[in-house]
Amino acid sequence: GIVPTNYRAYAGAQSGGFVRAPIIAGASLLVVRAYCDRVIKLSPVLQKFSPEKEVVCNVHGVREEFVAEGRRRAGATEEDGGDVAPVEGTRAS
Repeated sequence: GIVPTNYRAYAGAQSGGFVRAPIIAGASLLVVRAYCDRVIKLSPVLQKFSPEKEVVCNVHGVREEFVAEGRRRAGATEEDGGDVAPVEGTRAS
């Protein structure tokens, strides 16, 4: 799983955060440990979930399926006279 943000800090910043933050942290910990084989954290300041499973790194790239769909739609646009809008974020080559 990819952990994008510090939910514990957000919960702690709201009213009643002293109660919410530990509950959110515990629930997150249980779910991540149960359902993630590997944990990709986008920042080292995020809470510790499962140190033996964690890696801190940036995530880049676009899945090939999205690129293929963009190419398909770009071809359909040219053939159909512009009836199908291209997918944002993909480039046809």
